[in-house]
Amino acid sequence: MEYQKIFEEIGLNQNESIVYELLLKEGAMPAGKISKLTELTRTNTYNVLNSLSRKGVLSKYKDSSYIHYEVEHPTALQELLVNKKKQIDNSQSMLTSYIDSLISDYNLSGKRPGVFRFEGKAGLERSYNEMLKDRHDIDIIMDRPRFRSFIGKYNEYFVRSRKRYQMKTRVITPDYDIIDSSDKQDLRAVRYIPRDTFPFEIDLKITRSRIVITTLREENAVGITIIDAEIARNFMLLFELVWNLAKTKPAS
Repeated sequence: MEYQKIFEEIGLNQNESIVYELLLKEGAMPAGKISKLTELTRTNTYNVLNSLSRKGVLSKYKDSSYIHYEVEHPTALQELLVNKKKQIDNSQSMLTSYIDSLISDYNLSGKRPGVFRFEGKAGLERSYNEMLKDRHDIDIIMDRPRFRSFIGKYNEYFVRSRKRYQMKTRVITPDYDIIDSSDKQDLRAVRYIPRDTFPFEIDLKITRSRIVITTLREENAVGITIIDAEIARNFMLLFELVWNLAKTKPAS
């Protein structure tokens, strides 16, 4: 086929190229004759003809009792290429807008060591979901009312999932939010830091292989996930230090 390579470069597949070149050189003809000359089945022939029509390079007309197919002026191929470029540009723009999120999902799901930044509630929920998949106990430092206000109903899902997977948790929180620190059913232990000296403006969650640190500002919430067992171990040591300094009961 003389033009097959260029036809395929601009967006026609092999069968479309064969049919297009046949009609270009031989002129209009019915589908039955196209099928016979190209050795394509009737079904494949009609599929190809419909596809070429959708691409704007083929038209049809009825002559006597037959429908004939003919190619549009070859400049239609230029239009096809222009449209293909537009689609590629649009796809590239869309991919660029999602690439950070795709990379984050790829890295998080593969448990690859590294540091991954995320934004907003959706990013936070995705990071917490990956933490739940680990099935490890979780140590938490957070301003609980502020966290619940920020994350909304997802908090209920997170707690239910953690309990279902039998993941224990220890929570350090300011003493203006009283939690039952002996709630064995919730697999939770709590200690308190006086509200006036509670230094943290983040939500910090630590497991033996993962750390998630999130700001809780509605307008520009951002966070990072760190997947590294050695770094996680050191964060757990820091948590243990604060845990031992915190109170088992809130200040009166």
